[in-house]
Amino acid sequence: MSDKTPEQLATECEGLELIDDLRASVASVESDLQDAHLELVDCKRYVRHASMNYFQAWIQNLRCGIAQQLSDLVRGIPLWPIAVVYILVITVGLLLLRISLQAIPFLSGYLVTIVTGTALVLAIMALIFGLIIVRDARKDARSVAKSADNSMALLEEARLMRLDSRGRLRSARQVVAALEQQTKTQAQAEQVASDSSVSTSVKIRRRFSKIFWRRLSGENWEGFLADLFKAHGYSVELTKVSGDQGVDLIVQYSRVRLAVQAKGYSGSVGNAAVQEAVAGRMFYNCTHCAVITNSTFTKSARELASRTSCILIGEPEIDDLITEGLKRYF
Repeated sequence: MSDKTPEQLATECEGLELIDDLRASVASVESDLQDAHLELVDCKRYVRHASMNYFQAWIQNLRCGIAQQLSDLVRGIPLWPIAVVYILVITVGLLLLRISLQAIPFLSGYLVTIVTGTALVLAIMALIFGLIIVRDARKDARSVAKSADNSMALLEEARLMRLDSRGRLRSARQVVAALEQQTKTQAQAEQVASDSSVSTSVKIRRRFSKIFWRRLSGENWEGFLADLFKAHGYSVELTKVSGDQGVDLIVQYSRVRLAVQAKGYSGSVGNAAVQEAVAGRMFYNCTHCAVITNSTFTKSARELASRTSCILIGEPEIDDLITEGLKRYF
């Protein structure tokens, strides 16, 4: 993998942050989905309001239309005879309806009362509506015609408002459906990426945990680290054995160029290794440097590393290095 270009390697290394990117993307889409649901609720409220306006405008237009048709017939006729005749007709009709219902064997008295009461309410509503129509029809012809024209204009406006509200509701539902599908797709991609990542980590851990890396030294330790970094998808360059300027490996991780001093032995690693890694970072034009050992570091080495921004990875951190690679350090 060391023969790959920096652009190809950067593309591969970006995949190491794929799960975090997917989670951030899912969170962003879920936020958009919440906003879309709120917009959908507003659209539904707007549709109800538009439908109510349309119903009211339709009733008014019906009333004014009938009044215009009856204008010439009822003008000058008093209302009370019409109301009396209507009441008498409705009373007789309700009595006949009740008698007819009581004659049906399987209808209980309670059901008969409900049907009769409903008919009475409808009759009263029809009476009120009829009286209002007659009242409007008794006005002068110009006023009746003007009311009819106004009601027709209001009905058309309400119709357009209802069409607009339905279009907005349809668009809002499409947005919600698209975001829900996107959320589902991204969640599946996140799960696949997570499963793939776990699978890769498990494979790497199984492979390198079988090696007795605590006993490695010299070139064997360098080879172990080189193979480990390659398994994680990093570009690895081995420096010359002689004149390596204190650096054993050059590791390319995304936009990070890491100079690695590999120390595989049983004793504690001191200041000299840190100094060599820092010098190698400058010599090889690296962005970072690190000393990696299967042993431990002296106190003075850790103090020097903290002042020179040198990464120290010792025996306690090797297991995490095997599983996670360099993600925790950059």
